[in-house]
Amino acid sequence: MTTPQQQGTVRETAQEEFERAARRVANAAQLVRGEFRRQVATTPNELIWGKRKTRLFHYFPLKEPTRAEPVLIVPWIGISRPYVLDLLPDSSLTRALCAQGYHTYLLDWGEAGDEDADVGFEECSLDFLPRAVKKVLRHSGSTQLSMIAVCLGVPITVSYLALTPGAPVRNLVAMVGPMDFDQAGLFKAWVGHPTFPAEALSKAWGGIPTSAMGLGFKLLRPLGDIAAYANLVWNLDNPNYLPTFQALNDWSNEFIQMPGAFFHQLATDLYRDNLLMKRQFRVGGRLVDPSALRMPLLVVGAAQDHIAPAASVKPLLDLVSSKDKEYVELPGGHISVFAGRRASQVLFPKVNDWLTARTPGSTTS
Repeated sequence: MTTPQQQGTVRETAQEEFERAARRVANAAQLVRGEFRRQVATTPNELIWGKRKTRLFHYFPLKEPTRAEPVLIVPWIGISRPYVLDLLPDSSLTRALCAQGYHTYLLDWGEAGDEDADVGFEECSLDFLPRAVKKVLRHSGSTQLSMIAVCLGVPITVSYLALTPGAPVRNLVAMVGPMDFDQAGLFKAWVGHPTFPAEALSKAWGGIPTSAMGLGFKLLRPLGDIAAYANLVWNLDNPNYLPTFQALNDWSNEFIQMPGAFFHQLATDLYRDNLLMKRQFRVGGRLVDPSALRMPLLVVGAAQDHIAPAASVKPLLDLVSSKDKEYVELPGGHISVFAGRRASQVLFPKVNDWLTARTPGSTTS
């Protein structure tokens, strides 16, 4: 027999669950109507240079005094739009850097079309990226900069640095970028399989279209959407969760084409033959040797990353000649580690502290 006190507790619990269910229903209706959709990519910026589809943006510092040297972010090419790096104010890598006083620059490779089928590592690492570095230095008035490479931006940046002796790069942060492609999970099993028709696909399409790109990533985690919506159900009563979910969900379904030449090199030289890890990768006919990298290096892996597993990311430490090098593995997936709700508490402070300690004239705020 229950006591009056126990009966009161049951009533209170039932009332709380009823109110929670009511909030879920109300929030679900608002979500369907798009009422949790917020404006994305709001950090103040300006376009300062472009070539073909590639564009270079400058994000203004949000505090004084500004840092002595700028930061250049180099994201992936193709697949998805890089505005996820400036998603919402509380989950924006660019805003976090600007809030620390950095003149922050982002190299946006643009949305490739069939006319960009010839764009490969040579164009990215030996043309577009070196030009962007020069523009950043000229625009900022600095003689050196730090670079943050993300995802496939890592092998692009490593190729640039290895083939550009004396590059004016003081520090390198490499985030969730695969280097040992033998450890690259299902993408290695699919794209890196000897029978995968990378050349035929790139010739037939001129680039990997958005439909194929989307299908590949969906198949990588067939239950990914179900898991995301299941997590949504549990958080429907949390209004702070829903804007981030809406923004990430919108972004994750906006695929863009990857240039054919880049995809062919990625599939054959890296995923299939793992040439970068073997120090046999060639760009523009020149051998890319990562041991040429000697600047301070921070490598960031994500513990739940199914696109660039931590085991494929960490080996960059073994390839470089840097004496000051560090690996940190953070909770989260390939995107959530730098664009999720926890990034502002975990990743952003780590990157800021690391750069501050290695950049002359910088002080911790």
